[in-house]
Amino acid sequence: MRILQVNSARSLGGGETHVIQLVRALRNLRHDVVVAGRRDGPLNPDIALPFLNSADFFSAHRLRAAIKREQFDILHAHVARDYTIAAAAAWVSLD
Repeated sequence: MRILQVNSARSLGGGETHVIQLVRALRNLRHDVVVAGRRDGPLNPDIALPFLNSADFFSAHRLRAAIKREQFDILHAHVARDYTIAAAAAWVSLD
């Protein structure tokens, strides 16, 4: 299964520790997991996005392109401000 984890956190906290542990566990189960996050964030993302705010159309557009290109089965957003970006990216990629 191809899974995209999205987390725009600027610093390492409990949620980000959870994402790191979740990614590790899913990869150990042989899932293909990709992380989208801030290029200067704590998660060392595979897909680096600016995440300017919860209505960042640039990040949503880049995330949409990745979803279409990579054919993810699951999109999992971890931070409330990312929900709108992730939902917009997933919704428009249904075409």
